[in-house]
Amino acid sequence: MEAFVLPKAELGNFVAELKKDNEVLGPVAKGEEYIFAPIDDVNKLRLDYDTTILPPAKKFIHMPGEVLFEFEGVVEGKAPEKVEKRVLFGVHACDVNGLLSLDKVFLETYPDSDYKARRENTAIVAL
Repeated sequence: MEAFVLPKAELGNFVAELKKDNEVLGPVAKGEEYIFAPIDDVNKLRLDYDTTILPPAKKFIHMPGEVLFEFEGVVEGKAPEKVEKRVLFGVHACDVNGLLSLDKVFLETYPDSDYKARRENTAIVAL
């Protein structure tokens, strides 16, 4: 993990550059609360948020309600969809620590291939 300092004036350019090859998600206002959602307009990005309705790691990396298999008929099944590259932007340090705990559970003794694929294709930009 590497740490960099980004001047606030460069935020728009940085997000635009990330969006060229990734889905960029970040905190946006939803009424009086905040959620992580795709960033279409950098001006809607709310880096001053306190907490979100659902932590980003649980919503985008560890998905408790994820469909693992779909079967049609008796034997035929479909593999899960390919994982796209994405960036979680503006994640709090406490959520990063939570994600590191999830990594221990889902990547060490008995690796979860779906979790691993999402984790490998997700970059985290923390505050």
